[in-house]
Amino acid sequence: MRFAFFSPQAKLKNINFITDIPKITINADPVLFERLISNLVSNAVEYGLPKTDISLRVHRTNTEEICLSLSNYAELTEEVLEHAFDRLYQGKTARTDTHSGLGLSIVQAIVKSHRWSIDMQYDEKEKKVTFCIIFI
Repeated sequence: MRFAFFSPQAKLKNINFITDIPKITINADPVLFERLISNLVSNAVEYGLPKTDISLRVHRTNTEEICLSLSNYAELTEEVLEHAFDRLYQGKTARTDTHSGLGLSIVQAIVKSHRWSIDMQYDEKEKKVTFCIIFI
């Protein structure tokens, strides 16, 4: 994945990218997989807190499943956490003409189409959100 596309906006917010992605092989539609990553990264840059990091890594879970995780720092409300994957949902900070509310619902649809799973965790104290996609 090339992060250059996101660099101008990330630079304006002083957001850094950290990656740890070993070579692995997964069964995926390459166009859809790139869209999935692009939507996650775009969302993280757009709503991420300034002067923070976006971490994208691949690792094994405690149950030896392969997980692609993306973590960033953002201030999320209970409402956003409840509806993040809902089609056309936009949190209050996203309600502008430039946002469709489709980004995470597309991610979820791509995950489901590949029979993978996705989980979203939020640490309110650290203001850290982590998405974990398990390749089943």
